Amino acid sequence: MTIVAQAVNIVAKFDKCPSCGVEFKGEIKAETPPIKPGYKTTEFWVVILAALAAGLEGLTGILPAQTATIVAAIVAGLYAVSRGLTKSGSSS
Repeated sequence: MTIVAQAVNIVAKFDKCPSCGVEFKGEIKAETPPIKPGYKTTEFWVVILAALAAGLEGLTGILPAQTATIVAAIVAGLYAVSRGLTKSGSSS
């Protein structure tokens, strides 16, 4: 059995380690750093710039409008996945 701290503070009290059997006294504390609001992240601003660039390219005719919309949607979707992974505490 392992103890994993994800996005919350966890305090556990044990007399013996469940996985290796080593005895100890006290508390184990695992704290995760606070998560920044989305608008304060670099990823957010990259997504904004990418969506604006795709929109401008669609308006000026550099990209077909449908392609620009797809690009903006993909970038926004990737940002949503990135934030979800960040909030879940996953590193991969």
